Amino acid sequence: MAADDAVSICNSGSLVAASLKIDGEAAQLNTSGGFALTVCRILSGDQQMYSVLIGLYDSGVLREDLTSVHADKTFEVTFTPTAGDIPTTADFYGKVLSFLASSPVVVAVQPAKNISLVQYGNHSECRGVEYTNAQCIGLPASVDRAAVVLGQIRFDTSSRPSNYSKLAGATVSATANLYDFSLLGPCPTATSGFTGTDSGDGGSGRESTTLNIKLAGPHFKFDGSTLNSGALEVFIPQSTITSCFGGGSEQLANTAAVTRTEGNESKDVLKSVLTPINGLEYTTSFANGGLKLSIPAVTFSQPTYKVVLKKTIATTSTTTTTTAPKTTLTPVVSPAKPTGVTWKIAVRKLTISAKLVTGLKYKVSAVLQSVKKTQRSGTCKTGKTLVTCTIVLTKGSWRTSLMPIRGTTAGATAAKTFLVR
Repeated sequence: MAADDAVSICNSGSLVAASLKIDGEAAQLNTSGGFALTVCRILSGDQQMYSVLIGLYDSGVLREDLTSVHADKTFEVTFTPTAGDIPTTADFYGKVLSFLASSPVVVAVQPAKNISLVQYGNHSECRGVEYTNAQCIGLPASVDRAAVVLGQIRFDTSSRPSNYSKLAGATVSATANLYDFSLLGPCPTATSGFTGTDSGDGGSGRESTTLNIKLAGPHFKFDGSTLNSGALEVFIPQSTITSCFGGGSEQLANTAAVTRTEGNESKDVLKSVLTPINGLEYTTSFANGGLKLSIPAVTFSQPTYKVVLKKTIATTSTTTTTTAPKTTLTPVVSPAKPTGVTWKIAVRKLTISAKLVTGLKYKVSAVLQSVKKTQRSGTCKTGKTLVTCTIVLTKGSWRTSLMPIRGTTAGATAAKTFLVR
């Protein structure tokens, strides 16, 4: 599906029925003055994805360019994958707020804002070489867009697995003229050996998975003098961290390594506790037990960011005297995802019940999807066989999570989204 094409037409693949909510309210599609949505299933060559494009409806045409009025809105797309398709990761021009790699797929995105684009219609020689041809990389911005939402949900089939399944549930959010997301290396669980493609991270591939995110964009905005900048964000969900890397999100954050390469020059990207001011700084944060890595000040023309996520290594300690025996410190095992979970909401009060596991504490929290900083916490009580938690929600779309905790180690969360009116 290309921008400014007829609504509900797939240039590649087949059309998939889908619905759209905007800030939690159902959107009426394909009507004058409203929105248009096209989701296409693509299974061709090495492409296995559902493309998603949201735009404005204009006399049967989907216009890619949203306006500044839409820049801070949350667009939630829901569709049912074809039987046998297994959703893995989501990557978007925009900011992915939440993603359910399930059936149905539910992905909530805020637009990529103030994005400068190169329109290649008059540059057919650049098709397929946008990342490698120096003249194509150096093209000036053709237009500045206030807001754009475009992306894809990748998937596996039983006959066509991919490396993306290693980080199922992960998301990549980019603001750039072009981006490409690839994943190398195996899922480095504590018991697995190296069976995938070498990650190219200097020989540490046995204990790591590498995300390569290639970005391209004009150096200046359309006015030719204002420096163009973008953003990059990667989110790894807590359940994936536990199953793939061991340990928790804070441990994974401590083992991550980030580099930026442009041309023949490669530099380390340093972790910062303040808001990054350039493309050589990043921050980490934690949401619903998962790890979020953000670079909000990316400069162009053609940087490639390599994010190396390393397995959490079990710590061992040995004594040096002849009388004391060797001691092995057993790592705390992250609690499993709660089972037997039920969700009931009445008059804005949500009650969650789950099977009680002895020795665990439980935490219930909720995040307002349209305003990510708005969070609420509830209370939990334990009975003989069940834990029951309650939380009061206000109007809006809330992502609610039930998290088990053993000591200070958080486990896999059970989560569900509720629209409260």
